[in-house]
Formats: sequence, structure tokens, C-alpha cells
Amino acid sequence: MKQPLLSIGMIFKNDIRCIERCLKSLTPLREAIPCELVMADTGSTDGSRKVAEQYADLLVDFPWVNDFAAARNAVMDRCTGKWYLTIDTDEWLDEDFSQLVQFLRSEEADSYEEARVVQRNYMDRELEEYSDFFAARMGNREKGKLIYAAPIHEYLTYKDRTLESHIALPRVILHHDGYLEMTPGAQKEKQKRNMVRLREELEKDPEDLRTLKHCMDSAESDAERLKYVRMARQVLADRKDADPFFSNVYDTCARFYLGKDSEALQDCLEEWHRRVPFSALYQVDGEYLYAALEYQEERYEKALEHVRAYEEGVAAVDRGEDLRCPDRLSVMYSFEAPTFRQKMTYTRFHSLCKLGRFEEADALLKEPALLDMKPSAKGALALKVLEYWPQLHQADAFLRAVWDRAASDLAEATAAKKYNACREWAKDLAAMFRQHYEKQGREVLYSFLGMEDRAPGLSARILLSEDPEEISRRWQGVKEWEDIFPDAYIHVMELALPFPAGFYRQPSEQLSRLAAALAARPALPRAALDWLAHSDPPETPAELTWQLDLVTAALRSWKWKEEPEIGRRLCAFYGELSALYLDTIYNPDLLTEEDLSVLPGMQRFGWYYGQALAAWEHDNELGYIRALRAGLKEAPAVRDMV
Repeated sequence: MKQPLLSIGMIFKNDIRCIERCLKSLTPLREAIPCELVMADTGSTDGSRKVAEQYADLLVDFPWVNDFAAARNAVMDRCTGKWYLTIDTDEWLDEDFSQLVQFLRSEEADSYEEARVVQRNYMDRELEEYSDFFAARMGNREKGKLIYAAPIHEYLTYKDRTLESHIALPRVILHHDGYLEMTPGAQKEKQKRNMVRLREELEKDPEDLRTLKHCMDSAESDAERLKYVRMARQVLADRKDADPFFSNVYDTCARFYLGKDSEALQDCLEEWHRRVPFSALYQVDGEYLYAALEYQEERYEKALEHVRAYEEGVAAVDRGEDLRCPDRLSVMYSFEAPTFRQKMTYTRFHSLCKLGRFEEADALLKEPALLDMKPSAKGALALKVLEYWPQLHQADAFLRAVWDRAASDLAEATAAKKYNACREWAKDLAAMFRQHYEKQGREVLYSFLGMEDRAPGLSARILLSEDPEEISRRWQGVKEWEDIFPDAYIHVMELALPFPAGFYRQPSEQLSRLAAALAARPALPRAALDWLAHSDPPETPAELTWQLDLVTAALRSWKWKEEPEIGRRLCAFYGELSALYLDTIYNPDLLTEEDLSVLPGMQRFGWYYGQALAAWEHDNELGYIRALRAGLKEAPAVRDMV
């Protein structure tokens, strides 16, 4: 048999969730070039082995000995290819693997000892947020005895020397979603297991920076992590010659200091930049951490300098220019992903505002990319725009654009999961505007006027007006009823203005939620009483349901000791509306005490309340009291009313 160009090695155990996806993704590659697939099962019991049997050229058993390098070496020892590639079952090869095929077929491949491919680690289940790094997955078996070293966090090397000549294959991507499956408990257990071996390795060589870095990553407490950080900093200080791997260690130390020790963080970053002056990792992670430090310390000019440097760094990553840096192939960015880019955009905007540089802040708000930010980032930015609204000419346009984008994303979402996420964001955005008003007071309503006919804009116009005709006109134009501020509803009721037909076309559950929300407003009982007193009798089930929900909410929130007369008037409305509701919705002849279990709690109370009023009319005080007591058992929330 002709020697394969490539041997693919895998170890697995109980990976039924993902093993077939991984193996299927390798099939086109195995058809494109001479290839072999060697797999080792370290103890599966979930059916993974049966799947592997359908794909593997060679499948062996390797009892787990708590040593990843030993398991991988057992696979590699059975391989015959010129090159070796390792892949894990929670990964899958990208459909475009042409660069890998071209490389393996080229004469150029013979001059390299190692090839690095992109490992794309996903951070969300929609596979939209991820970080990339060049993973050392491929070794040239013809240049020496290729092995894996280290029982945990194993790495490729030659038996008698390290791998020296490297090449990056940036279009060869291994997608990885394994981190998404890790529960907090499983993650903690994995760290605990890893630390047992890492402590053993560190005892053998306390100055091994690779082991120290992994100890910092997996330490079980901040106190233990700090110990390893100090050990690593001392080793770095003692080493005279810089090494590209230094960047990894400095990065890990700096990330630990963030938010804990500003002085140590600054010292670490300065030392890192001095020792590894052309570090790709520093241009991204280092500048991000420096910007975060300066922002935290309220040194906004300095923060902006480092934000700019960070943005230049990630732009270089996007263009592939970071590959020129000597440490690029040995580092993994922690702060290159979209989430962190967006946090830096927020830092830039807020720093500009703090410095009074509003023209630059306005220019930033014009960037279309802001609307593509994640909801959390857009929400944080919108809150700052509201805070500095008087000084920002672009504030109104930006806030309108954010609101409209949330609405359009919701309208265009088809998949249930996507729709639910868009719906939650739209609700959160509406709540953000409302809470900003409730926290800051009436004056901030003027900042919402630029929202025009959107819910915050209409709410502001209604609350700032005392003209019934103008308010009625605005009221007729409402479409986003659920997002109108509760105080706007109170204001309309205080003026005894009718609700338009569009209001009653909402789902009954939405009307009930609105009534419950209004119950938290101290002004509701009086406003509801005024509105009910001037309203026509309900003509539709929706009008009846709303009026009953409204008076129920008012009764629940009324302070009875203050003005009992208002409470009694509300009780009168409740009695009339409850009786009308039960007569309209249910057949009174069939609705007896034995059948009440089919009704919601407040409707059961309404029935007993009707019985109590009937007893009172017949001077049956005992029957009156008994009916109220029975009703109270069904709805304890109305104890004050009873």
C-alpha cells in the first residue's frame, strides 16, 4: 500500500453527541488525498465505538491511564503517514480544506516540521461568537520521532528536540463547540482533575513556564492562582533571553491582575511590552487590558490611546498581518472576539463623552456597525447616549435606529429560538427606556421626543401634555401598546380619556399584564376610579376584561386606611363588573359552588363576592360574612378589601 500523505489520529470516550459529525467532516478530505484514520477508544460505553467502526481504518482499545500524551502516542505509533494530524471528536473540519490539500501535495511541505491550523472555539450555540487561534495539530513524521509530551495539556514535539520550522495554514479551520457542553460543575471537576497532574509536573520542574501557565489557568482558587502568578513573574524576570511563549505567560498574569491590583497590572503590561516588543498578543490582549485599566482608573485620555492601539491590533488580525509577529503561532487571543471589540467601542464612546469631545462621539454614533453589536453592548451604549443626550446631535438618530433595528430583527426572525432572543431584546430595550425615565424623572422625557411615534416618544409626548385633544390624537396613533410607559396610561386615565379600539385588540394576557404593572403605581386607584366613572359600560369581552382587571389591580394596591370611601367605590365597580363578567363568560345556571374549581382564583372570589352582596341585600349578615370568608380563601391577595 502506498504511504499515506496524512495520518489522522483521534482518541475518544463516550462522545456519541458529536463523534459522527466529526468523522463525516473528514470524509471529503480522505477522498481527496491518500489518508488514514487511526482511532483509540479509551473506554466508551455509549455507542461511540460502533460509530467509530464505520469510519476508522484502524480502531484500537487503549485503557485510560490518566495521561493524554500516552493515549495520543498510542495512536501515533500505529500511523504510517508522512504528516500527522490530531483532531478531537467535539471538532469538525471546515468544508473548505483546499489549503491543506495544496500544502500536503507541495514540495514546500518537506521543509517544515510543523503546520498549524485554526481552531475556532465557539462561545454561543448559534455559532456566531467565537475566537480563533493557531493550534499545533500537525507534525512532519519524516523529520524525526514525533511524540506528544506532558500528561495534561499535551503538545507535539520530537523525541530528542523541539519542533522548529513552522507554517500557518489560516484557511484550514477546525470548528470546536466542546466548551458549550461544559456545565459549571463539570468545568470545576475538570479543573480539579487537571490540577492533580499539573501540581505533580510542577514539582518536577518549578520553573517550567508552560506548566505554570496551565496552573494559573486551572487553579482552584484566587489564592492558589496568585501563587502561580508570582512564581511565573519571577521565572520571567530571571530569564535573560525573551521567548515567544513569554507572551502567553504575561497575558495570563495580566488577566489575573485586572480588577484586583491596578499597580501590578500596569507593571506586568509594561514589562511584557518591553520584553516582547513585537508581540501580536500584546497588540490585542495587552492593549485591551491597558485600555480597561486606564478606563477603570478614569484616565480617559490614556484609555483612548490604548483603545486606538487595540483597534489597530484587531484590524491587523483581520488582515492577517499579525502573522508577521514572532509569537503569533504560539498564542491564543483572549480579547479579539466581537464581544470584546464592542466593549472597546463602548469604552471609546464613554471616554470621549467624559472628556467633552462630543463631536468625535457623534461621529462614532454614525457608524453603521454599531447596529450590528450584540444587544448587551447596544443597550449599554444606548444608556450612555441617553445620559449625554443634550450634548449629542446624533443621539436621536441613533436611538431611533437602535429601536427600529430591534423591531426589524424581531419581524424577520423565523426560527423559534431566534425569535425568542429578538423578542427578549426588544422587551429589554423598551424596559431600558422606561427605567431610565423612572430613575431620572420627568426632565429626561425631553430626550425621548426624538423617538417620534415609537413607544418612548409617544409616552413622552403624552406625559408632557395637558391638552386632552392632543393626547387623544397621540393615543390613537399608538401601535406598541406593551411598550408605552405605565405613567402614560395613568395620565390618560386621570384625564378620563377613552382607550381606542386598537388597545382592545391586544391579547387578553397582555392586557392582564398591563393591569398588574399599573398596580405598582400609587396613583392607580384614583386614576382608575375617575376613568371608570366616566367610561361607558363595556360593549365587548375585551373591554369587560380590561375594566375588571383594572379595578382588581386598583383594589389590590389601595391603602384602605387612608380613604375608605374610594375603596368602597372601587368595590362597587368590582361587584358590577365581576357579576357582568361571570354572566357573560359563563352560564349562570351551571355555575354553582361545586363547579368553581374550573375558574381562576380571582374569578372564584368574584363569585363569592356576588353571593355576599346578595346576602347583604336580604339582611343576611351571617351569609354575607361566610361568603366573604370563603372568597378570601380563594384569593388571599384581597385581604384588605375583605
